[in-house]
Amino acid sequence: MQSIILALAVFLVSWISIGLYKLIKYRATYKNLPGPPHHPIFGHIPIMGRMRQIVPKDLHPHALMTAVQHEYNLGNLFYLDLWPLAEPLLIIGDPQMAALVTQSRSLPKHPDLRMFLLPLAGEKNMITMEGEEWKFWRSIFNPGFSQSNLMTLVPGIVDLALIFCDTLSKHAEADSMFGMEEETSRLTVDVIGWVALDTQLKAQTTENTLVYAMRKQTEWMPKTGMSYLEGLLPHRIVAHWWYGRTMDEYIGRVLDERFASRREGKVHSAQKHVIDLALETYHEEQQQKGQEKDDIRTWNVDGTFRKFAIDNFKTFVFAGHDTTSSTICYIYHLLGQHPEALMRVRQEHDEVFGTNLDQAPLLMKEDPYLLNKLPYSLAIIKEVLRLHPAATTIRNGQDDFVFTHSNIPCPTAGQIVWVNQHTINRRADLYPSPHTFSPSRFMPPATVPKDVWRAFEKGPRNCIGQELSLLEMKIIMVLTLRRFEAWSVFEEFDRKTGRKAREQGGPVKEAWGERAYQTFVATAKPSEGMPMRVKMRDLRGDGTGITRPLPSGR
Repeated sequence: MQSIILALAVFLVSWISIGLYKLIKYRATYKNLPGPPHHPIFGHIPIMGRMRQIVPKDLHPHALMTAVQHEYNLGNLFYLDLWPLAEPLLIIGDPQMAALVTQSRSLPKHPDLRMFLLPLAGEKNMITMEGEEWKFWRSIFNPGFSQSNLMTLVPGIVDLALIFCDTLSKHAEADSMFGMEEETSRLTVDVIGWVALDTQLKAQTTENTLVYAMRKQTEWMPKTGMSYLEGLLPHRIVAHWWYGRTMDEYIGRVLDERFASRREGKVHSAQKHVIDLALETYHEEQQQKGQEKDDIRTWNVDGTFRKFAIDNFKTFVFAGHDTTSSTICYIYHLLGQHPEALMRVRQEHDEVFGTNLDQAPLLMKEDPYLLNKLPYSLAIIKEVLRLHPAATTIRNGQDDFVFTHSNIPCPTAGQIVWVNQHTINRRADLYPSPHTFSPSRFMPPATVPKDVWRAFEKGPRNCIGQELSLLEMKIIMVLTLRRFEAWSVFEEFDRKTGRKAREQGGPVKEAWGERAYQTFVATAKPSEGMPMRVKMRDLRGDGTGITRPLPSGR
């Protein structure tokens, strides 16, 4: 018994000693580096506590970093010493520095990102893979996400978007408040299922096992995105295991059915889905290595491809739907507040697709490249993503990678190097009136400086699905903006949920004057799920009367 007590005492003393050593080391390291006021014992932890009193408690971390910069008048590079609650952070709010991190050198992804995404994306996902392994699998999946291939899939995307139109029509008829983020998420999950797997998930009209498991997995993700301690809770570990297995089994079953259809010669469509092109590219690579000689139609898919395919299709379903769904919400929200921009984009759609709204789906199916003739629609998307970026990147600092800021050497080793698009996007010297919605800043003759707008990141690790996201958003805008009026109803939501206003003793619920600030639910989401109302537009005239679009089968 004494030996056990002694061993525990030795362990405890060692643990405390290591902790004290790290505490002294961290506090000494960051006291003279750029950042907010630094406490000799608690570092920057008190600063974060204070910030939570002046911004919404559920504000997304990337917006919180911008708030810290503004509150303490910091430069475009600063450190946060938050140990032991989180690893030290180096926040990058400068596009030239960001280019060094992601383009010139392309630092590796931080290990914390790998641990965070493991429940959602699996071990072998392209977001966190590195080196030759990443290059190989990126080349396998690239063909399916090329613009030329995606254009062949536009008819199917249009059909799914028409189901979304029908959903909005039902909300308009019911004259009800609803969460727009829920509806756009279901739409975009359907789209990625169709584009990537050639499967009808029917998330918009039924309850789907994959969609349910993914959303539950998301709900169980750590809420701050910064603390590794949250991920260690036992009940969270069990939930991640259960829902992760459910997702793996569902996607594995869909893949096996697809492989069987190919062997039986049932896949003849001129449309090539991501899974088809990935399979063909992988088979060609194996043939070149002399590892495969069979015809692809009779080839038995190996376990390596199956494992990587499952993990990356989980990634596509999660990341591919999430960026788009939140951005669509903000498009409706901001256009509802800016009627002049809404009028201009509606005019653009009339000019390209005509004023008969029922013809637009047919025209897009017949000539998908008409979608490339919508510069103002694209400007709106860019401006929405500037104000409310959907993603960010964190990299692992290196010993030989040191910034110089205000003549001070700023090391990256041991840091989470965070290229924070939100902070870059809210700089007045890069974007005049940075908190104002102004799509015209992305229209000629206006120009945005090089490397500043980086919604899908830049460099070799940019987002593989960016063409799909832009294409999907433009389709949805064309089909809905002229047919519906949509506006956010946060005041109504607050009344119905009993939320007190700030002046009545309620919590802070605005950031930069915006009630629809971004929160963190595994990724960036609009506050409260973006409560909205919609109504059918009262159009009159030859050929322009509203008729609800009915989904056509593919």
